[in-house]
Amino acid sequence: MKLTDQHHRIPIKIHTVLTITLTALAIASIFWRIFVLTLSVRNDFDESKSNWDRLSTEIDAIRIQWNVPGVAVGVVRAGNLVYSSGFGIRNSKQEAVTPQTLFQVGSTTKAFTSFATATLVDEGKFEWDTPISVLNPKIKFYDPITTIEANFIDIMSHRTGLPFHNQLQWIWPSFDDINERLQYIQPSAQLRAKFQYSNNMFNLAGILAANISSYETWEKLVTERILKPLGMTNSIVDPKAMKESSNHSKGFRNIGGKAVEYEHYNQTYRCNGPRPAGSIISSVEDLSKWVAVFNRRGALKNGTQLISKKQFNMVVTPHTSLGKPIIPNNPVQFEYYGLGWFLDSYRGTPRIHHSGSTLGYSAQLTTFPDHDMAIIVLTNMDSSKAAITISNTISDRLLFSSINFDWAKFYKMQMAELEESKRKLRQKIIDSKTPGTQPRHNFVRYSGSFTNLGYGTILLKPHDESSKLFNFWWNNYVNNPAFLFGTIGHWEYDSWGIFEIPEIAVRDFEAPYWKLEFINGGCDVFVIDFAEDGVDPPIIKVM
Repeated sequence: MKLTDQHHRIPIKIHTVLTITLTALAIASIFWRIFVLTLSVRNDFDESKSNWDRLSTEIDAIRIQWNVPGVAVGVVRAGNLVYSSGFGIRNSKQEAVTPQTLFQVGSTTKAFTSFATATLVDEGKFEWDTPISVLNPKIKFYDPITTIEANFIDIMSHRTGLPFHNQLQWIWPSFDDINERLQYIQPSAQLRAKFQYSNNMFNLAGILAANISSYETWEKLVTERILKPLGMTNSIVDPKAMKESSNHSKGFRNIGGKAVEYEHYNQTYRCNGPRPAGSIISSVEDLSKWVAVFNRRGALKNGTQLISKKQFNMVVTPHTSLGKPIIPNNPVQFEYYGLGWFLDSYRGTPRIHHSGSTLGYSAQLTTFPDHDMAIIVLTNMDSSKAAITISNTISDRLLFSSINFDWAKFYKMQMAELEESKRKLRQKIIDSKTPGTQPRHNFVRYSGSFTNLGYGTILLKPHDESSKLFNFWWNNYVNNPAFLFGTIGHWEYDSWGIFEIPEIAVRDFEAPYWKLEFINGGCDVFVIDFAEDGVDPPIIKVM
């Protein structure tokens, strides 16, 4: 791509912004450590059996309160698993959860990806700030400056300018398909301008690291660099292999206040799950080995460093501010993202943590390095705040026992506000519809194959002419059947709505999940609104 004079001038601006940003982050990193250390609260938790029993009772009460079928919890101190327990059931057969039960751990996988990548930096394979364009010239972004400048720190600390765009993982059969099309996916901010969480960028990072290594695949890289050295023999990197374990948890979702088991094992996305971003399956016992090594700053029990302290420090350095204000009396302050970890001050002490969520599962890994303590919470309910509620409650009981804060009540109120916001938005969408309108053209004329360079091909096929319903399939290939398929119906005028997507549990014929609007008075071009702030709806044309 030929760069214009304007494009040549932009890097100067970016370098200036980058210098200011990095200076601010360096100061923030120092301030974060100094400030939180001055506020640390002394731990006075008595690790007696009676206290652990009381904590178990409290954990199970939270599980029941959040309507979660099963939970596994572990506490690691000084490298030892000092507490572990299972609560509830792992499937509809009523089989019990144990500390050995396997759960999907979602985005807590990102920390494994950044750690494995750090081992390659230690070997001199590349530097953190080596541009991606140098490592793989085939990777191109929509913005030419991002193509030239973006590096591993940018893509692993969520500051490339690309928003969520998670639908790409639903509609493409492989990460190679996604990465080849990044050049057609519009950003919503400049490079390094703001924090925007992106599974796609972490998947790119993991695949790039694997390609540069001698292992060729991300699965082998993580297995050889982390799982094997730590003896995490009960952990899996492929969701499809989960069913081979005799002690694994099925995933559940909440339908009308009832926990309903998902039918599928590969409960992630069509491209075999967001592998480097969130596909690891593990247990409390195995993860206790991982967080222990992490709290030892990358060292095994015998002192062997899996990564150097220099690279470990890069992983836990605040690279991107979450842009949240400091709120008086808030227990969580100074929020940043490192490389695969969130970093903040929790009641005045440094906290390094990450949540994970896939269809059917929610997880939370939390470490307090200054106390050499870590908390593991795994649950089999998606979109639940149970994991963070349990994690924060344990944090308070073990480190801040003089504080009696009801985290369950706090998150229940937060979720109620979120649900009310969703309800109002849904009603606003319903109320915005102009009743009694008809499409400009005959129903069947809107059928056909439509394509976009970034999003591929969507096939519309008439299903019920009387109710104006289409079946749709997105990127449906002979060897890779469509993951994203469902029902599209007429909304108003030349607008149509996606009302049903079985694989992601979408079914609402009153308010569309996404809207399609045919433009230019014809029926061969439409735009689809994915509701990505700052991004134009992509234009999709008839083939």
